[in-house]
Amino acid sequence: MSEIDPAVAQSSTDDDQPGVTDSSRQERRDYLKFFGAQSISVLSDEFGKLAVPLVAVLVLSADEGSIGLIEFAQTLPYLLVTLPAGVLVA
Repeated sequence: MSEIDPAVAQSSTDDDQPGVTDSSRQERRDYLKFFGAQSISVLSDEFGKLAVPLVAVLVLSADEGSIGLIEFAQTLPYLLVTLPAGVLVA
């Protein structure tokens, strides 16, 4: 059987890579924290968009018109905030 060279078997770390500084490691860590938090936030928003109408149908026996109003009510805050913000930015 052939033996594995310990230098090859060792995984590459940031310490072995030239040009990787402590600040770049911190930036990468900060980005990963931000990306993870944003992913959880978007996932929970989408879950809420699915769960609210589903609960309305299963628990409250809501009809199609009520579901439409619920969907509109969920979209309304985005319309009320983003449209004026777009005017202020432009």
